[in-house]
Amino acid sequence: MEVGCGVTYVSTTKQRLLRVPRFAILSHSSFYRNHNQSFCPSSCVMVDSLSNSGHEQGLKDALRKCQLTCQTAHDTASLPVVLEFLSSNPSATVPIAVIRGDFLSLLSLLYSHATNLALSFKPPPTTAASIKCLNDIGNDVARFSNCATTITASEHGSTLKKEFSWAVQEIIESIKALAEASPDDSSVEDSKLYLRRAGEVHAAIDKVRRNLPQDNYEAVQKRWKENSEALDDALGECKEMLEDEGDGNDDDLDNGWNDVLGTDSNAQKMSAEERERASKVHSLLRLMILLHKRFLSHHLVKLKQRIPTTEGYQIFDKMILLSSELAANMDDLVASLYSPQDIISLQSKTKPIMDIIHKFRIQVIRPVDTSDNSNASHQTAEQRENTTDAEKDRKWFETCFQQIERASQELKL
Repeated sequence: MEVGCGVTYVSTTKQRLLRVPRFAILSHSSFYRNHNQSFCPSSCVMVDSLSNSGHEQGLKDALRKCQLTCQTAHDTASLPVVLEFLSSNPSATVPIAVIRGDFLSLLSLLYSHATNLALSFKPPPTTAASIKCLNDIGNDVARFSNCATTITASEHGSTLKKEFSWAVQEIIESIKALAEASPDDSSVEDSKLYLRRAGEVHAAIDKVRRNLPQDNYEAVQKRWKENSEALDDALGECKEMLEDEGDGNDDDLDNGWNDVLGTDSNAQKMSAEERERASKVHSLLRLMILLHKRFLSHHLVKLKQRIPTTEGYQIFDKMILLSSELAANMDDLVASLYSPQDIISLQSKTKPIMDIIHKFRIQVIRPVDTSDNSNASHQTAEQRENTTDAEKDRKWFETCFQQIERASQELKL
């Protein structure tokens, strides 16, 4: 298997960009069909029928092969550490800029293949063109999946590797669905299904093109913002919960809509103690959202500038895991605030959150380095300004951590 050898699939990609245009293929097949209809004598009808039968069987075989290739490539991309040992040698590591460029080139080919396959499916279907498109898709899907496996967690970053893997899986799923929508397949009831499936392939590829990170830091930044949105959603749910409890008017849900929406008109209202507890969780969540957003903008950004790339990737990967855990645990905590509240359940969900906050604090709050204080008079104005900004950030984080600790203690769980 060709994995980790960027030059191979680079040259292949460039060669495949110089294909004969599909119009020439379609024109040739149309000419061949018209030629048979115009010049074949009636005695050759049986031969032409056998030829059509052979083409139909060839199309079925090509469809099955393409679907199997897509499934294999999808399964390969979904493995957590697939084939990483084959490209773990630093001397053989391909730069991420090269891999990303090849990845985007293969995306362009798959986009074109999806268009060509849809055109070949259009009635009257062009069987020979369909077979060629399916074979091209199978070949480039395999290269597409292999291209993503050349990204290693140790050299390029674990978060970036996951982003490429998810992109491969999403696109291959849509391509496989297109291959399963052939109008010649008697099991496909909708004769226009292939058009929608081709549009889904195009939409998936366009989405990946827009959002594909340049490096591991961009991948972490993207995931961090998604986690921030999840925290905002949890805060909104908590706020809505308190507002609904304060309103006390359920008339809009008491006209038969409870059965439709799956809500309980006799749901227990929060007690005064439960409402106070939910209000304190709301305050705690607001502080954590502030911490989470500032951690990205004032800590990880500066960390990226200070430390070597590979070492930084490892730190970023650890921090995004903490970020994801924080978002998931806060969502669970808010969900457990509905009445009747279970104190033991709330305690079990609060402790992991505070453990995560403690790990954030260890990462940010470090002893001030005073080794260069004796040379402070020799520092440039920019260096003194950077030192002042770092101290301001440190004080802000320290204050925020103290407020979070105080808010957690006020919960009295």
